[in-house]
Amino acid sequence: MNHNALGNESQIYGVDYEYSAGPWMIEPYFQYMHTPKAPLLGVTHAFDNYGGALLADYSFTNTVSLGARAEYLEVGGKPGEKLNSAAIGLTDLPADSHAWSITLTPTYQSGGFFARAELSYVTASCPTGYGFSGANGTNTTQLRGMVETGFMF
Repeated sequence: MNHNALGNESQIYGVDYEYSAGPWMIEPYFQYMHTPKAPLLGVTHAFDNYGGALLADYSFTNTVSLGARAEYLEVGGKPGEKLNSAAIGLTDLPADSHAWSITLTPTYQSGGFFARAELSYVTASCPTGYGFSGANGTNTTQLRGMVETGFMF
């Protein structure tokens, strides 16, 4: 299945808002995606996905900040509709599932140099035999960490 073509057939709508005051930046958003029935692309039933997040960042100083993010994703479709391939291609989750995550990102930036770490916990509710992580791809939880550094010009 060509997931790029399927993505081109889908309709995405979003609403977000950003609030900034003093050391705080807060941004909630909501996104809705409708994927229509597309038999030529192997999608025999229409399905909908929606998600939302709350992002926040607090600047302790001009060089040190802490970002946090909580996200939720609901993937539509019903068992037996054979939508898993399409849903996974668009969302990384099978049909009839949902996931949420919590992420913390401490950041240091001085001039063009930056360093940041990211720690994230993700969990999903997926139909039996499906998941999004692990050696066989069926785990439904994941703890992720990352460290990044570089220069911005």
